Amino acid sequence: IVERAPRTYIKSSEMPLWRIFAHPSTYTPQDKVAISKAITSNYTRPGLELPAFYVDVIFIPVEEGNLFGGGEVREDFVRISVEHIARTVASKEQKKAIMERFHQVCAC
Repeated sequence: IVERAPRTYIKSSEMPLWRIFAHPSTYTPQDKVAISKAITSNYTRPGLELPAFYVDVIFIPVEEGNLFGGGEVREDFVRISVEHIARTVASKEQKKAIMERFHQVCAC
């Protein structure tokens, strides 16, 4: 058995991958650029200063009839999945701060 010391991370987001699922008509190409830039700026800002090329945003079109909510076909949806593959979040305070930043980014 190998014992490992507990990990503590100051930066809570490294190598972020955002997947944005939406109906193909939800976002224009210009919207996608603006959203991608807003997401990237969240990670390159002072305090995190992550290189921009680490930030990936993928827009995944979900054609009509392929997403169901409550058993009903949905067209008016956006589903966002975010992964941070190189770091973990150590505290509730960090989790709350990250979620607040996500809300600010998604409000663009």
